[in-house]
Amino acid sequence: QHLNDVLGYEVPLEEAEQILASVGAGVEQHEGMIRVDVPSHRHDIDREIDLIEEVARLNGYERVLEQCPRVTVRESSLPRAFAFHRQLRLRLAARGASEVVSLTFASEATNLSFPGLHPQGGRAVRLLNPLRSGEGELRRSALPALLEAERENIRNGSGAHDIFSIGKTYSAGSPPSELLVVAGVVGGQRRARGPGLAGAPGFWDAKGAVLDIAAAAGIRTGLQWVPGLDRPEYHPRQSAVVMAGDILLGYAGMLHPGLAQELEIPCEICMFEVDTKKLLDYAPRLVRMREIRRQPAVTRDVS
Repeated sequence: QHLNDVLGYEVPLEEAEQILASVGAGVEQHEGMIRVDVPSHRHDIDREIDLIEEVARLNGYERVLEQCPRVTVRESSLPRAFAFHRQLRLRLAARGASEVVSLTFASEATNLSFPGLHPQGGRAVRLLNPLRSGEGELRRSALPALLEAERENIRNGSGAHDIFSIGKTYSAGSPPSELLVVAGVVGGQRRARGPGLAGAPGFWDAKGAVLDIAAAAGIRTGLQWVPGLDRPEYHPRQSAVVMAGDILLGYAGMLHPGLAQELEIPCEICMFEVDTKKLLDYAPRLVRMREIRRQPAVTRDVS
């Protein structure tokens, strides 16, 4: 049957046996199938499709129909989360941020200082065979690796250094949790709308990044910003909880001054961390299509 499907016309099984036997192949029929032992001198016959081509060649190519066979094509689509993460990367890169890919290991002290989106006081996942003795747990937050990279940027004299990361965080609480988060750090002097610089980043820079992340999921309204965040890694008066109704989506705000001093980061840093799964669950699934603009895009001001 497979032979007939490929050629597009019917070849009797006995005729196919005779054709293959004529080229010196050993042919054995069993329950509607043919087992072929290819001669050692026929190096060009290596796969099943080569045998089918041999039948077509000796049977006459003129018998192959000119009409192409009908093939059922199924619609393919990317998983919703995959497409969302791609949009996240594009939007954050458009803001001038660079993606950082880091290991998911952390020390016990780091997990205590950065509990992430997991409940405070929860247990971390301990490693039986850590790569480094100082990092014996899986991370609870993606921020420590970003802050370490930020510190290196500052030491190397970098100007505006905005970075982000998309990855998993872990907790061994009851029940255990594994979150896929997007985290970012904004540091360095901001550019002004006109000439010069606008100063150090503030809470509004972190809020703008979170709003861009929400827009990538199709959420443009409905987010609430609850001030007075009581987390060890955030400034208590310059941070907020990002809520969607009664759903906690993440945190945003300035790095706690005590942690900044401990990490030897001399400048002001704002940061954010958002649960991408909760964000997608809250986002509308209905996609509104807009009319394609008839005018071509302009990337250069020629006025």
